[in-house]
Amino acid sequence: MRRMLLTMAVLFLLAGDTGAGDWPGWRGPTGMGITDARDLPLIWGGEDGANILWATQLPGTDGKAKLDHNQSSPIVWKDHLFLIMVYWPEGVAQSEFPEHHVACYRAADGQPVWDIKVPPGPWLLKDLRGGYSAPTPCTDGERIYALFGSSELVALDMKGGLVWRKEITPYAWDVAIGTSPILYQDTVLVLADGTMPKHSRLIAFDRKSGDNIVWEQPRPTASFNHSTPVLVDNVVRRSNANRRSSQRDRLRVVRVVGRNGQAATRPGAVVEAAGRVAVQCRQTLVDHDPRRRCSRTARGAHEISRVVVTAEVPR
Repeated sequence: MRRMLLTMAVLFLLAGDTGAGDWPGWRGPTGMGITDARDLPLIWGGEDGANILWATQLPGTDGKAKLDHNQSSPIVWKDHLFLIMVYWPEGVAQSEFPEHHVACYRAADGQPVWDIKVPPGPWLLKDLRGGYSAPTPCTDGERIYALFGSSELVALDMKGGLVWRKEITPYAWDVAIGTSPILYQDTVLVLADGTMPKHSRLIAFDRKSGDNIVWEQPRPTASFNHSTPVLVDNVVRRSNANRRSSQRDRLRVVRVVGRNGQAATRPGAVVEAAGRVAVQCRQTLVDHDPRRRCSRTARGAHEISRVVVTAEVPR
């Protein structure tokens, strides 16, 4: 059953028109889970295998290895699909580091292209509830960027060659890393919030080298958050009697905070206009004025307490 579920995770993204466009990261190109594709299937699988194009075995699913949770999503670029897998080979105890893999498949037929094992990071998990493989990778068409729960970020080229590897230290993660990396200009952004707020920060890594941290935004009031940031254009409108102009000078990184004070999910849709941010999450519309500390909700105020601007990102 576990092997079947892991195979179906690949098929879900492809059960329909494979020409629907690139899906380069968590929740797609906009981070909002929206696609322009039409006539997608509403059902798949079952006894007759409805709408299933192909099935393929994933790394570590030969029945001999112990599998991590492997709950990250696959991504698609052009005619290839990429994913991460983590497992303990036969004979390796789960108290030790598991193998970290990034794998590539042909989107048309599921044939394996390459499967690369990368060294683990510095964090050996004692609590395996969250696992090592929650983050979804992302790509810019030149490299695949994968964040693993051992507190490392790696970049591979499209042929599977390891370009760079960066250990994220210091760290004070919760039971696992739940956030996914996102891309902005020449950087890879990682939200590194933890149980020790003095280590919580938003990090911008240089895409080409990984060694150069372009900037860091400290978040000394942030506890452990598992959400993935969303980038939103910040439009500043200025007007006077003679002219009206619009200036785009920075981007905002937005997250939604629940009533327990933690950001556990990524916003479903984010729109900003005239300095206000509107976020839809779990069918609740939150209207946030950055100048105020509180937010208004159209309904379901018990679900979401406020929207927080995580950082002002230089353009």
